[in-house]
Amino acid sequence: MRISEISIYPNSNGWAVSETHKYMVQILTKLGIKVKFRKFDIKSKYRYLHERYQLNISRQFILPVTPWQKYYLDYFHGGIYGEKEFESNLFSIYKSQKRIQGIRVIAETYRQLLIERNIDPKLIHKIPLSVDTKNYYPLEDLEKINLRREFNIPINSHLIGSFQKDGSGWGEGLDPKLIKGPDIFVKTISLLKKDIKNLLVILTGPSRGYIKEKLREINVNYRHFQADDISLRAKLYNLLDGYLITSREEGGPNSFLEAMACGIPVVTTKVGHTIDIGEDGKDSFLVDSFEPKKISEYYLRIFDIKNDEIFTKDIRKKALLYSNGNNLKIWKNFFNK
Repeated sequence: MRISEISIYPNSNGWAVSETHKYMVQILTKLGIKVKFRKFDIKSKYRYLHERYQLNISRQFILPVTPWQKYYLDYFHGGIYGEKEFESNLFSIYKSQKRIQGIRVIAETYRQLLIERNIDPKLIHKIPLSVDTKNYYPLEDLEKINLRREFNIPINSHLIGSFQKDGSGWGEGLDPKLIKGPDIFVKTISLLKKDIKNLLVILTGPSRGYIKEKLREINVNYRHFQADDISLRAKLYNLLDGYLITSREEGGPNSFLEAMACGIPVVTTKVGHTIDIGEDGKDSFLVDSFEPKKISEYYLRIFDIKNDEIFTKDIRKKALLYSNGNNLKIWKNFFNK
């Protein structure tokens, strides 16, 4: 079977969702599938649904009531801790699976989760996130020094990055989304402050109020950038000495591959696709714990590989495996099975 046309929900202003949406459209176009952008569509035979767009006001997943349509959808994250809202969503997908053509997951964790909820394994396709390695790439040492001067950052600072949204809602973000681990991040930084001189945290993303407030409480300097532009984010990655992920659960995150594409060592809790992609001690540091002390100990390993050219090359090499377009064959199988 080969589909020639698919309806997809119009783009969103969401933080990471917009880029995911844009990439999806590029994939469909490369596959020769005509894309129609419609919020409500009862005519098209096939529709692509992002899970977020199908959540109603009570956060329940609901498929449109059009029995002649077939659906492709994403299931990025949620449910591994048995949260009520996600259990309800998983059950809704289970009940609707006869109308589902394919479900895309990013990480093996969620493929196994869906299978455990009695969803047909033939419907589930693991398609990893990819990264734009043409925009995200490592700069030379002199370029990085000049970049710090451009942003008025002392050359001898040690910069740790956190590029995400970890506050609830789209306001200031003083109410933390604990699943993203901002509390763990701050406690880890508090420990690292004792061992790292001239520590500076680089933040991007909306709703970072909680983490900024807590960094001020522990007297750690930070810079927060509204970096919606890819070229600016690529620059900010290249400022860093290390990137730190302390989430309790993730689908990706995108930042794992983006930092690696820029040659930046990443220390991360074992979440999402980091487990499938990263190799601890070879191209990243994977921490099997949410304890700040353990995470801080792993982060300090960055100093052991600071001048290790092989490790640095392996970081970039791994990201190149997931470069945009490299998974086109998997997408083709997903839509034309």
